[in-house]
Amino acid sequence: MSPSLPAVAWIRNKWGLERNPFPAEAIAVLGGSDDRENGRLFRPEVQTEQFDEAIGKFVLGAIYNGQRFGALWSQSTVFDSDSRGYGKSVLLQYLSCFLNEDFGTAAFTKVGMEESDALENPVCALLASFDTASTKNLNSLLFSTVEYGADFRLHDDDPTLYERLYERLCAVAGTEDTLTLTERCHDVYRALKGRTLGPPEEKFLVALCAGESRAVQDYLDGITPQKRTRSGANFLATMLLFIKAAGIGKVMLFCDQLEDFASPQTPKKTRSIEVERFRDFIVELLPMADMVSIVVTMHPRALASIEEFWHLADLPSLRVDEANRHIVVVMPPLGTHDQAKRLLTAYLHAARRDEATASDALSPFTEDAIEELWSHSTKKPRDLLRKAHKMITFAAADNLDKIDAAVVESHLSLIAAGDDEVINDNPPSTMIAAPDFSKG
Repeated sequence: MSPSLPAVAWIRNKWGLERNPFPAEAIAVLGGSDDRENGRLFRPEVQTEQFDEAIGKFVLGAIYNGQRFGALWSQSTVFDSDSRGYGKSVLLQYLSCFLNEDFGTAAFTKVGMEESDALENPVCALLASFDTASTKNLNSLLFSTVEYGADFRLHDDDPTLYERLYERLCAVAGTEDTLTLTERCHDVYRALKGRTLGPPEEKFLVALCAGESRAVQDYLDGITPQKRTRSGANFLATMLLFIKAAGIGKVMLFCDQLEDFASPQTPKKTRSIEVERFRDFIVELLPMADMVSIVVTMHPRALASIEEFWHLADLPSLRVDEANRHIVVVMPPLGTHDQAKRLLTAYLHAARRDEATASDALSPFTEDAIEELWSHSTKKPRDLLRKAHKMITFAAADNLDKIDAAVVESHLSLIAAGDDEVINDNPPSTMIAAPDFSKG
């Protein structure tokens, strides 16, 4: 009997995978370097209906219906009380890049609009996340949206949003002259008729109009933490002038982890002030009030944290109910075995050392193994990915040629160990979900 190989050697040499294809935690680390965790492997075809619904309700709703707020929801189910792990963060990251790639043209046509509609109503997106570590207040969040526009690339060879905007601005203005482009942005500011935060951050505006991406990044990197927490809104307002000068009138601002915005660890008075400031900046002050529409991720715990202050600030309800069907999209559990296959295949494909040598797209899994994994999960993407990660680990340690349904069944107690989600032999097929907003 030949000696067994270590699990890693088996994964690489027997199965032809660079590494375990699946994330150990499946907690989105947007902007991180590990593709298993950073959302780059998100595929809209896994949940096509919700992706298209997000475009229709959030993007088209903002442009044509004047909506200022939207919410991307996930809810608890009878089988899993944790309402996180449905892929909200990575969907918003993908959607922001999808919009920025051609300023909304592909998104418009995907949901049945004409290309001419997109050309008449170009749109771009910014993305940020509240957190209790570095994003201390609303100003610091708004500063991070500017950094996203200047720095973020979904893939290494993609242009940043800033680079796309600069190219568009030069085309619209018919020149690359920094002084001319700066003056065009000042003209946008002069045209504002309502309340503003004051003139743009001049040094930042000049850096934007100079067209040197690294210089813009270096300038932003040099802003002190103190100034970020005081003047983040001013930097966003300045970038919005730059965007408007490039001929774009609508900006989607996607905000993740709203519950940290009103964390119970933050004094109640501070939370109230910050939510009031959110209303002032986004709803009442220009150019934000003219240009920005907000989409937040939401789940029951987040709503419990934010709702009191949100209501006191006279901001619109974000509850999942019939009255909000036009501004709410609910991420459901994976509803079919086929969705589970598409999700796992994307991760397997990215880890394949040589796709041509793979026996099939699911290898080393068999079709019935995927169905067995899916049927014994909570149907959340996070839970399925975690269980697939463990299954790869244990099967490789056992030096198995393939992972079929019998192998999965024999390892059920192991792949459930340590998880919040408990595997039963007969998981319920009916989930408690939100009202069906996809019709009408």
